[in-house]
Amino acid sequence: MNNLKKKVYLVTALLLVVLLPILYLLIIQSSQNSFDFAKAKDFFISNPNVFWLSYVLILTMTLIILSLVGSFIVTEFIFFIVIVGLAFANNQKVLARGASIYPEDIFMVREIKLLMTMIDRSELIKIVIFITVLIIVCIILFMFVRKTINFQFSRKIIYLLRGVLLLFSIFILFLFININEEGSTMNKFHKKIGIEFIDWSQVDNYRVNGFVLSFLNNSRVQTIKRPDGYSKDSVLRIVEKYKKIAEEQNKTKEELSDIDIVYVMSESFVDPSDTDLFYEKNEDPIPFTHELMQSSLSGKALVPEYGGGTANMEFEALTSFSNYFLQVIPYQSVVPKISGFPSVVSYVKAQDYIATAIHPFDGNMYKRVEVYKSMGFNQFIDQNDMSYTDKFPSGGAISDESAFNQVYDVLTKDDKDHFVHLVTMQNHQPYGAEYSDNPFEVTSDLLTDDVKERMQIYFKGINQSDNAMEQFIQKIDQLEKKTMIVFWGDHYPGQGLFSGIDDEYTELIHSTPLFIYKNFDSEYGDLGTQSLNYLTPNVLNELNVKESPFHVLLNTLNNEIKGLTRGNQLDSKGRQIDIFNETNYLALKEYEMIHYDLIAGKKYSEKSGFFKVK
Repeated sequence: MNNLKKKVYLVTALLLVVLLPILYLLIIQSSQNSFDFAKAKDFFISNPNVFWLSYVLILTMTLIILSLVGSFIVTEFIFFIVIVGLAFANNQKVLARGASIYPEDIFMVREIKLLMTMIDRSELIKIVIFITVLIIVCIILFMFVRKTINFQFSRKIIYLLRGVLLLFSIFILFLFININEEGSTMNKFHKKIGIEFIDWSQVDNYRVNGFVLSFLNNSRVQTIKRPDGYSKDSVLRIVEKYKKIAEEQNKTKEELSDIDIVYVMSESFVDPSDTDLFYEKNEDPIPFTHELMQSSLSGKALVPEYGGGTANMEFEALTSFSNYFLQVIPYQSVVPKISGFPSVVSYVKAQDYIATAIHPFDGNMYKRVEVYKSMGFNQFIDQNDMSYTDKFPSGGAISDESAFNQVYDVLTKDDKDHFVHLVTMQNHQPYGAEYSDNPFEVTSDLLTDDVKERMQIYFKGINQSDNAMEQFIQKIDQLEKKTMIVFWGDHYPGQGLFSGIDDEYTELIHSTPLFIYKNFDSEYGDLGTQSLNYLTPNVLNELNVKESPFHVLLNTLNNEIKGLTRGNQLDSKGRQIDIFNETNYLALKEYEMIHYDLIAGKKYSEKSGFFKVK
């Protein structure tokens, strides 16, 4: 009887090892569409080559674990937990941002406690209950098998078989890992069977090639591709060209001094009137912001992300480099590795400014501690160092009012020149607060009642931010010191609030309010829609102060291309560029060359003083 049980177990285990990867594929693929298994099944039926290649990869990884741990039950338990966890994380990111998990996102697991605070509590409870039940079932099953079935195989044979299986599986995995290597076996094979990766649009890549292959495709990518013609001579030609222009233009400009500058990147702050065509509301949540934009230099910030990815917008605004050329999250993979990364911080510090970064959350998110150190900030004040920590709503994030109070303290503590960079946190998802006095009502046939409720909660939040900004500006207006406030929203909110229009109106849902206000000589001016890499050059132009050759290059590029993100490119008049042929834009090629030189090249530009004012 024991032999029969043993045979049944072995056959069952073998079948499950072969069949369970199909379930894993369905789980992870369904996470792309709110765990709709029917859509996942239809996707694989329509794309059999994608299915089989994905299946072999999942099976290979299962066999590697099996050969290492030697237990079928433990192997499948581990793999199932990993798949469910990855699927849940992917689903949450898709819901929040309309984008799937990338390999580099896995490094964010170090901040798992912080990330959990951003997830809807009801969803979190469901996944915890599910995993707990799964653990209990697996323990019971494992104990049952050990008690009822006595395996008497030779240890030498078992270890030999596991060793052979491990070597074979690692070999297959090695072939998969080199799928991006031009000329490799797997690279040739995936092209032969008609699978083409869409590197320029990861949204389309995951949609066309499925989660597993697209995730693999992104596992070994270059930080930035080497542009044609890169060499020391080509970089130095660019450097000398813009040095001459900067030297001539700076003759009529002043040194930056006696003006405090405050950058405010406001979490998920958008202009609700931009979507009046789709969603009706009973009143304007941000009346003061609208008033301010009519009396100061203002426009729209064209941002590269939707629903999240705050650090990517922050990178563009502070460094004037663009995510357009990068294949990674620069705060994670680029900036911390480069000491003294050129930025607005290095510019103002060269003018004897004190640079302060403020973020009312944990400073470790997106490696901000290392990033701000690389940029040269004199100090970084996160939630643990703040003097003002009132929250809005109660139990939520530190309020914008508290954050502005912290900024005001920095500006007024001495007579020195200050640059302050504030990244707010108040309006971060999830939007599940309960207000007894929320006056905002939203009407739309495009929204479910649940989404309407979240949008009304969101409107209450940005209304509070609008009030906080009004109080802050009133205090700034009372200062004798000249002060400039540079404000923009980092991205549209997630959780499906505006997902009904994100496919067709990509420019709209990637455009946030932007204004540059001064408590002196402030008057209306129209910036139009511009990507955030132009933010600092616009600030310097408004103040009529001296610029580096790099800033001159940016102004030249701004005359060619107003918006430069992967999803949207705008020409000199702010019109969508339908066919974006990069070779037609000289300044863009020069800009790309400088990107590569600093990030992955020999840094000829930095050594030649390209980022400094002379």
